[in-house]
Amino acid sequence: MKSSKKFAKEEFELLKEAGYSGKAIELYENKVNVGLIENSDIAFAYTGPCGDTIKLY
Repeated sequence: MKSSKKFAKEEFELLKEAGYSGKAIELYENKVNVGLIENSDIAFAYTGPCGDTIKLY
């Protein structure tokens, strides 16, 4: 997989060396399936002990 325009080659290589697949890096970079879903039927939010919050729709 080639590095995208948003990521420098060094950043891409660091993520690869950390064990992330090319597809995972691409999804992280392009933020696919991330964001608010307007008028969802149900929503759930959870804040973990570390302070990170995840919202599922």
